[in-house]
Amino acid sequence: MKIPLWSVLVLLVVLAGCSAPRREDKAPSDTHVSADGWVRSGPVALAAEGDSGEVSISGIASLHSDSVTTIIVSFENASGAPVGHPAGSSVVFRPEVRVLRIQLPITVTKWSFTDKTFESGLVSRAFVVRRLDGSMALDLHLAQPASVRAAFGEGEAPLTVHLRRGGVALPAVADKGSSTVLLWPRPGDDSDTLAIEGYGRPFEANVEIHIRGAAPRDTFTNSADYTQTWGEFAIRLPRGARGPADTLLVGDSHMDTGKWLGSTVPLSRH
Repeated sequence: MKIPLWSVLVLLVVLAGCSAPRREDKAPSDTHVSADGWVRSGPVALAAEGDSGEVSISGIASLHSDSVTTIIVSFENASGAPVGHPAGSSVVFRPEVRVLRIQLPITVTKWSFTDKTFESGLVSRAFVVRRLDGSMALDLHLAQPASVRAAFGEGEAPLTVHLRRGGVALPAVADKGSSTVLLWPRPGDDSDTLAIEGYGRPFEANVEIHIRGAAPRDTFTNSADYTQTWGEFAIRLPRGARGPADTLLVGDSHMDTGKWLGSTVPLSRH
């Protein structure tokens, strides 16, 4: 991916030990914010203004220096010209599922990747997700605890997110099958109602849900996409009886071999 001049300038800012670019959107007051302005959880930034036309995600870059990782997300219009962030974009930090979510409007219609792995830094993976309401999200999965700042640039400048090492303790890494990323529940969940949340690319958007153990159950839901990118799914189920070997399976199986391709989470605390 060709890195434009503005991203080189951002790198120089990071290496110089500065914080964020000149226009850094304030986090709302109800977030958990450190004394020096780094967000530990909750809403990070909201861009009321921005490009209002159809745009695509043209690229993502990760720059790492000392204890700070900078993620740069660039956009372009239908003609391939660089544009700024879409209007209505926001950044929300959900450390309880190890995700920094960049929420994007339905005007984002294309993307140059569906998921990406980063070999170093505070972000391990990125997923482009179509949400159930038709909007888009770019989910950044954290490799280590971190606090966050976000800057929506002016004009054609990209969206820039800074992560600094250290923050709220993170749960175990989400279980990822080849067709499913399960954000919730986490191992040992003992809730009366199972809130199942994640995204996947199961065949024909059919997400199988199996509870194995004291109260077996088989059902399904649908993901918001599967052909173009990862599709969000969400469902709530009553738990029923508990047992020492209760297990949740979410995803789908290989059509020919029957091999399980989804995520598996133990629900028992024993």
